Amino acid sequence: MEYRGEELKTIIRKKAQDLGVNLFRSCPVERWAEHPIQPPEFWPQNIWPWARHVIVLGIPLYAPMVRTTPSVVYQELYDTSNRVLDDMAYHLANFIFSELGYRAMFFPRDCYSGIEALLKEPCAAFSHVMAGYYAGMGTVGDSHNLITREFGPRVRMVSVLTDAPLPADDMLEENLCIHCRRCLKECPMGAFQES
Repeated sequence: MEYRGEELKTIIRKKAQDLGVNLFRSCPVERWAEHPIQPPEFWPQNIWPWARHVIVLGIPLYAPMVRTTPSVVYQELYDTSNRVLDDMAYHLANFIFSELGYRAMFFPRDCYSGIEALLKEPCAAFSHVMAGYYAGMGTVGDSHNLITREFGPRVRMVSVLTDAPLPADDMLEENLCIHCRRCLKECPMGAFQES
């Protein structure tokens, strides 16, 4: 049986929730061209021409653990959330492909060999923050984190690309960043500067 539209999306969302996903949103790849923020070489349709939709999965980072940064407690939270996200995305992409018959792949939550590579060239091939923004999961804050209604900026994401014909979620119209500059003041690593 071939599922389409909202029924297909409901089946995929239910599978994602069964895997433990807290936030689930999707959007067509055309959103990158309709609302261009990044150069075209970073748009999913230009990296994977067969992709038609991006599904974004999100899980929270727990505020009490984040507040310990820098610490082993935070490092474990970060490492664990990354493993969990990749596992969820792998299983969801496999479900879409093997059970529903559509092409699917996941783009891991981090795709560089180490922090040294990111420091040398501070860009990634694909931004889950931008995918979350285009899928209406949240808005991009001054810290360049995705800010969500549910978890604020304390959310980690991973993306599944597919050619499944999914209805799009609306982008958020209101900006969730209130420009309070708290990210600048409280960043334990001093990653932000006054502009």
